[in-house]
Amino acid sequence: MDCNPKIIFWNVHGLNSGAKRTAVRSVISAAAPTIVCLQETKPAHVTDSIVLNTLGTLFEDFFFLPATGTRGGVLLAWLRSHVSLSNPYIGEHHITALVSPVGGAGHWWLTGVYGPQDDEAKLDFLADLHDVRESRIGPWLLGGDFNMITSAADKNTPNLNHHVMSRFRRFIADEELRDMYLHGRRYTWSSESDTPTLVWNGRILCTSGWEIAHPHCLLH
Repeated sequence: MDCNPKIIFWNVHGLNSGAKRTAVRSVISAAAPTIVCLQETKPAHVTDSIVLNTLGTLFEDFFFLPATGTRGGVLLAWLRSHVSLSNPYIGEHHITALVSPVGGAGHWWLTGVYGPQDDEAKLDFLADLHDVRESRIGPWLLGGDFNMITSAADKNTPNLNHHVMSRFRRFIADEELRDMYLHGRRYTWSSESDTPTLVWNGRILCTSGWEIAHPHCLLH
């Protein structure tokens, strides 16, 4: 099963309402993933009840990064029948854990992110991810809403921070990460206005070791 894990990374824009949790559960049930990483969850504390209402009865195990006020938050959950997640590190803007297939070898690191909005905080966030990698050897997959882009092509307007873009590209290069190709869509976020700003700020990065171990995985 772990040769081709199905992972959902999703900025859900809040799980505080029952209607939103029901809508998310419907999608999760249909997709039948092995691991779920939800960003911008917004609750200050994630309870078993919230996870049950959001993901259904199969996802009993989870880690969470609480929101700060009404902003941020990450929920990382998994099917214990397929994988085990351990050794969690809860950063300011991410959750990192070791993924171990049930009944098999091939451990790898997973990081689910929800990047900060402030430009200076983004640089600190990248430094934190670098420190995460320094102390964790092995295949690595990280994904979610980075709130950063790598080039002008990732946004349909000219309002760009070239310094942050450059630092993000340098981080990807320094950590020897592959920016996984996104099938079927150019952007992952819209301002949903009459003339919307469109941005590709949700992305998946992985090391060559992770890609070699999971050669048939794709991003859509």
